[in-house]
Amino acid sequence: MTKSYIGYGLLGSVLLHLLLIGMLLLSNNSSPPEKKQATSSAKPIVQAALVNQSSVNQQIDKLKAVKLKHQADEKARLRKAERERAKIKELEILRKKRLADKNASDKQALLAKQKQQQADALALAAKKKQQQADAKAQEAVANRKKQEQAAAQAKQQYQQEVKAVAQAKAQRIAAEKAAQAKKLAAQKAAKAKAEQLAKEKKIAQAKAEKAAKIKAAQVAKVKAEKLANAKAAKIKAAKIAKAKADKKRRDKIKRQQAAKRRAEQERLLAQEMASEQATLSKARQRAVLSEVGKYTALISGAIQRQWTIDESMKGKQCLLNIKLSSSGLVYEVKSIAGDRYVCKSAVDAVYKAGTLPVSKDPEVFAQLKEINLTVQPEFE
Repeated sequence: MTKSYIGYGLLGSVLLHLLLIGMLLLSNNSSPPEKKQATSSAKPIVQAALVNQSSVNQQIDKLKAVKLKHQADEKARLRKAERERAKIKELEILRKKRLADKNASDKQALLAKQKQQQADALALAAKKKQQQADAKAQEAVANRKKQEQAAAQAKQQYQQEVKAVAQAKAQRIAAEKAAQAKKLAAQKAAKAKAEQLAKEKKIAQAKAEKAAKIKAAQVAKVKAEKLANAKAAKIKAAKIAKAKADKKRRDKIKRQQAAKRRAEQERLLAQEMASEQATLSKARQRAVLSEVGKYTALISGAIQRQWTIDESMKGKQCLLNIKLSSSGLVYEVKSIAGDRYVCKSAVDAVYKAGTLPVSKDPEVFAQLKEINLTVQPEFE
């Protein structure tokens, strides 16, 4: 575009020069002819030539002015064209920038759309995966419910079986107790009968011997017996009164001692129970051992309360083997070691107690149903 402007300028300049030359030629042709003088006219001719040259110069100056104006106009036009080209260039740059911005915006929009499509695809996959997970979870819940129902049914069946076994065991134990009680009753009856026969026989022998002696000495001692009988009756009455008073005093002391022992045993029992209550949170084995110790002490206390003792037993002891039912009923007791007299009285005390304290805890009772217990008479 700039080259076309320059071409136009050169063409205009050539045309301007041709126009100027034409004007000069026309000017020379149109000048009026000078009059010839007879005398020498060299000087006027010179003047005419000068005038024409001045006109030419004026024309040239005009042409130059026109040319300068044309050049100025050309320069102004070129500057305007340059400004227009710069503006066109700026507009082109702006257009390209806008196009680039539009392309970038379109590209970003496309990327955003692709990202959105990817996000939608991921969301759809996540939703599908969640649906699968929910289905699996529901299936797992259903399976767990089935397992819990099966476990509950198994537990119920097991409890029924345990209950049936317990009932059968209770019936067996009851039958054993009845048989044992019947056996003990028969043994006691036979023993009592034998003792009664022996006692009656001994009494009869003593009576016979006494009757013989009395009969032999009766004649010689009739008078002395009367006096002796009176004196003996008096002494006997005094002895009986004294014996009754002594027995009453001993019974009172014995009751006081028994009451004191019971109070002490109850105090110890309360202490043991308080101690047991404080240690309930400890390990099960320790709790079981503590329960065994507690009920061992209770059993020992129950035996002591039924034990008839005297001073000859002091410092002596006996090791007993006691077998108990779940209710605490004593169905067998025997001495293992110790003083025979003490052991016999201790066995009698156990049978006299009849029922001893036992725990309802199966683990504790398992260790109490057959125990070896060392007992020793307690004196105040």
